[in-house]
Amino acid sequence: MLVEFGKASMTQKARQQPDKVKMVLEKIATDGLATTVDAVKSKLDQPLPLGYCNIGRVLEVGSMVIEFKEGDRVITNDPHASVVSVLRNLAAKIPDKISDEEAAFTVLASIALQGFSLAEPTLGEAVVVTGLGLIGLLTFQLLKAQGCRVLGIDFDEDELVLAREFRAETVSFSKGPLCQDSRFFNFKYSLLC
Repeated sequence: MLVEFGKASMTQKARQQPDKVKMVLEKIATDGLATTVDAVKSKLDQPLPLGYCNIGRVLEVGSMVIEFKEGDRVITNDPHASVVSVLRNLAAKIPDKISDEEAAFTVLASIALQGFSLAEPTLGEAVVVTGLGLIGLLTFQLLKAQGCRVLGIDFDEDELVLAREFRAETVSFSKGPLCQDSRFFNFKYSLLC
């Protein structure tokens, strides 16, 4: 996604980020056109780091770090690189019985868990998960384990099919607006993903 974004023209980038366009317009109003153009070009020329997590072994630790020691196998929430320096709260030890491939889901699961925690779902509550990709499906499973009734919504029929394999109730936006189906008017919902 980031590589494709990097290849896009300025117009295509603007269409993908309407919130940034608003910020640019506000900057033009306060700082002027020439200053804003220079700032935007400078920002767009900066490389974007790829990735979101690393798995590896600790090379060394800072003097205040007591949770980790050299040689520990860890996962970090950081862009992909051969060597990274991270804060201790952005890393976790990986148990020996967990493979690197399994551990790679840790960061994605933490995103789902954060949304779950913020929503504070209760037993029996009905919740809507919008977007049934990997993070949405993880969120769905957390909510089901909490005893919630979960409705999954997506535009992608393939995502809906997979969600149904996990026993999700689903609605496809590709078939029209949700409000045409009165079965869903009684849902109290929290938007998680």
